[in-house]
Amino acid sequence: MKKLFYVVFILLLALFGLTFSFHNRQTIAIQYYAVEFQVELAPLLLVTFAGGLAVGYAATWMRAFKVRRRLLRRMRELRAQLKLARRDAG
Repeated sequence: MKKLFYVVFILLLALFGLTFSFHNRQTIAIQYYAVEFQVELAPLLLVTFAGGLAVGYAATWMRAFKVRRRLLRRMRELRAQLKLARRDAG
C-alpha cells in the first residue's frame, strides 16, 4: 500500500511538472557578473529543485554515515566487553 502511494504521488508530481512547464514557457534573463543568458523558467526551476534535493540527500547521507560508524564502533566495544566478561566468568 505504501509503494502504491509513492507511485501515485510521483506520477501526480510528474503530471504537475509537465503541465507547469507547458503553461510557463516564458524565458527569463539570468545575469551573473559579466555573463548574461536567457533560459526558460520551467527547466531552471527543475534544475534548482534537483540541486536542492541533491544537497539535502548528501547532508542526510553524511549524517547517517557518521551515526552508523559510531554505532559499529560501540558494537565492537560491547563485543569486547562481553568477551572479557565471559572469560572472567568462565
